[in-house]
Amino acid sequence: MVGQIPVRSRGFSRIQTFCHVGYTKPAARSRSFRDYINRLRINKALWMLAESKLSILDISYECGFDSIRSFNRVFKQIMNTTPTEYKRK
Repeated sequence: MVGQIPVRSRGFSRIQTFCHVGYTKPAARSRSFRDYINRLRINKALWMLAESKLSILDISYECGFDSIRSFNRVFKQIMNTTPTEYKRK
C-alpha cells in the first residue's frame, strides 16, 4: 500500500516511526517536517521539565537537540517563554 510502512516486528527504528507519523498525520502536512519533529521534541521536553529533576541541558539532549542554544531557540519559538521560566512555574 502506498503511504504505509509494513511493520512485521516490534523492533523498527525511530526514523521509520517519525517518517511514518510525519507522512500520515494531516497536521504534519501543513508545516515542514522539521517543525513537526521540533514540536514532538518540545512536547517531550515540557513533560520532562515538569516531571523530572534533570537539568535543562540534560533534557535538551534527551529530546534530541544537539545544543542548548538550539533547544532554547526552538522552545521559545513554540512556547513564547524560555525553558527556565517554564520550569519555575
